Amino acid sequence: MYFLGCENLIVEDYSIKPQHRGSKIGLNAAERTIFLKNEEGIVSEVLPLVYIIWRKSNGEQTIQEIIDYTIQRTQKKRDFVEKIVSDIISNLKENNLIVL
Repeated sequence: MYFLGCENLIVEDYSIKPQHRGSKIGLNAAERTIFLKNEEGIVSEVLPLVYIIWRKSNGEQTIQEIIDYTIQRTQKKRDFVEKIVSDIISNLKENNLIVL
């Protein structure tokens, strides 16, 4: 899910190990969305792929490892997945849900 009002950052260094911030506070099973709250108390409703990338941003896995995992799970082409993961990480950072 893309967040409104955010300018995308360009993530070029795939060796960075992002660290998630905030917490999962709930889910909407009917809509298949998850609610994340950042440390400032702002709640974001995200799609499952965004949640998975947020959760994998554990300070131990590189962006490249997250991309490889996403390719393996989705069976999509690398160029497509790199763009999506980069956009999601940028949006999570803009919403203070990860730090790079």
